[in-house]
Amino acid sequence: MQTISQLDRKAFFKLFNHQASKRRLYVIKAVSKLGDGFLYLLVGAACYLIDTETSKLALFALVLGFSVERPVYFFLKNTLKRERPSQSIVEGFVVPSDRFSLPSGHSSAAWLFACVITWYFPEFSYVLFLAVGISLSRVMLGVHYPCDIIVGAILGTGFAFVGIFGASL
Repeated sequence: MQTISQLDRKAFFKLFNHQASKRRLYVIKAVSKLGDGFLYLLVGAACYLIDTETSKLALFALVLGFSVERPVYFFLKNTLKRERPSQSIVEGFVVPSDRFSLPSGHSSAAWLFACVITWYFPEFSYVLFLAVGISLSRVMLGVHYPCDIIVGAILGTGFAFVGIFGASL
């Protein structure tokens, strides 16, 4: 029977293509960049400027969710210390901002953002596809294993609901 680590590696190599075309890499990098944080700040600013009850709740849920998620994410990443695939088995297409891979911060943030936005603005539920794309792009760039993005998605989704619950009090 295969271990989780072996299955994770196998899934990684199904998603990572070291011979990806320049056009494909450009798109993958662009999707990944959407998870760097600027989009979240932009939407937060829009929520502030729109100034409706719903937009205020969404903004508060995002701020609360990220305020709790980021420290937990950093704690887990620096406690678990899982090496990135780009440090051990492949040459990645981007240089990661830190050494460790579990959990994926891009995935966690993307899912927190997407869940909160979908909760308050169901008409924008397509942002869930953005969260999927950002998460998968991290594996396709060679900086995360699939389990890293799955744990990130679980973490982000959980803290989205912490933010949503906290905003409702």
